[in-house]
Amino acid sequence: MFDHPDIETYIPPSLDYRPMSGKEHTPSKYRSIIQESKSGKGKPVAKLVEEARSIPDPYYQALALFGISADRRASEDMAKTLIKDSVMISNKEPRSWRRAELLTTMCKKAKNSPPSTHDLIRNEVMENIWNFPKGKGQSDAVIGCASFLGCPYMHGLIKLAAKNSGFEMETCKPLLRQWAKDCLSFPNTSLDDIVKILEAMPASLMKVKLHGYLHIQLARSGNEDMIVLENALAHALKLLEDDRIQGIKYLADQSSNLDELELIATVITELGEPENEASLFSTLAANADKAGHKDLALDWFTTGLDILEDVQDQKTRALARIKLASGIRRLGNQELATKTFEKALEDAEGDEKIIAKVRKAIGTPSEDTIHQESQPFEIISSNVNRHVLGLYDTYEGGLKPAHIRMVARAAPLCVAYDLDLALFGFPEKDLPRLIKKVLNDTNIGKGGKYLKDLQKQGRISLISCSQQIPPTKENWKDIGLPIATTSKPANNKETCLEKVLEEAIASHPKKHICMIMGLGKKGLPQSLLDSVDHHMELTGRNIALETSTAMGIIAQVLGSLGV
Repeated sequence: MFDHPDIETYIPPSLDYRPMSGKEHTPSKYRSIIQESKSGKGKPVAKLVEEARSIPDPYYQALALFGISADRRASEDMAKTLIKDSVMISNKEPRSWRRAELLTTMCKKAKNSPPSTHDLIRNEVMENIWNFPKGKGQSDAVIGCASFLGCPYMHGLIKLAAKNSGFEMETCKPLLRQWAKDCLSFPNTSLDDIVKILEAMPASLMKVKLHGYLHIQLARSGNEDMIVLENALAHALKLLEDDRIQGIKYLADQSSNLDELELIATVITELGEPENEASLFSTLAANADKAGHKDLALDWFTTGLDILEDVQDQKTRALARIKLASGIRRLGNQELATKTFEKALEDAEGDEKIIAKVRKAIGTPSEDTIHQESQPFEIISSNVNRHVLGLYDTYEGGLKPAHIRMVARAAPLCVAYDLDLALFGFPEKDLPRLIKKVLNDTNIGKGGKYLKDLQKQGRISLISCSQQIPPTKENWKDIGLPIATTSKPANNKETCLEKVLEEAIASHPKKHICMIMGLGKKGLPQSLLDSVDHHMELTGRNIALETSTAMGIIAQVLGSLGV
């Protein structure tokens, strides 16, 4: 017991839950207690504690006690006792997912607790998580509480996550991201400590991917050490064939730095497996292209073609040539792409399924033509001065419904205001396939009529780039003079359209503007904002707009410029 004027009758924690009278709704009772506690008026803290203990559901009883611990009328000793009680009572919640939700909610609400109690909350929650049954519940609790627990507990959380069988990947990834972002300089957990946790995991593709993911997060945080990537490649080489190739491909897909790409190229060369080497060089080349290393990308595509000559099975060669030819075409080398598609048709040896795949990749039923709309930077149009609406992808992962909707909504705007459309950094790298997905998934724009019209006229471009690696100056020569839209323009870059148009007409090869907007809540990535010379704020009041609203304004503004 401890002394406080409001808690003469304070009752210590008990496992006996006393039922509430009548049929009072439990969540309502909890909310009523918390509201009265926050008000600082009315019932004494001791009475609120008594009412909280009368809640029969351990979930709401624990939350109520935890909320009362932040009552400014409660002494520090009382607050700490209530915190311990609430975490202890959380163990009585029989459903692991709900118990995880309860701990996560406590961590989110901890910001309202006195700062002097934060260390106690962290200790109590961490001990609870440590004793949590393994499975989805522990995974949810670890992820949900990690932000509040912070760097001092990150080593233990990652260790728990790595041993939670079946949930290692989904739990470790957000923790590794948080550690690399916030805890690199934390004194008690070094990179070696984190690597040792991953090294202790059984050999698997997941182990390779987690090493690779850690390397990516370190690079994003400014740590260019290659040791983690080297470890990832070493682990990949120890796996059986399918997992080995998938592991190397994953690492190649995640790499953009020149040193990373060249390291992976060295490993691929030493595989001694022509079919797999050709496929991996195609992946590597595509990522070199995305990172702006176009000459190196072409070298690796042609290396893949050379390696294919050692593959004995013709049908296997045909399928590999399709992938390589598509990548070469994206680089703009139409002649080599055409020859490679022709060789794929020869290798198909009359196999109708493979021939159909070649035709689909080419984008036309004719053997000797390649659909111009797949070329990444060529905008075929009777009017070379048409301005460009640019959509820059800022979502994580693969193609999402949001991508589909935005492309569908952009098409009628481009037709209405006589604009071309450029799609930057989209996860789908094949334009005909992307358009087909949009047409299949939405009826926006008269059932896709406007999108089809743009496609037929060659007025849609796919631009290889990423959030980290923006288009190069050479890319912009093919697209248009770039102007980035943002609610927070840099003072030295903010401009107006008239000045940019004058510059485009005077000095840009295409004589037109490309106005770029970001998809999603993030807006345009900082790398793009840093790389272009012109910023524009659309509202005059520095107000961030919803994506579709911004798109409509940009289209109208560009359309009003004329050509």
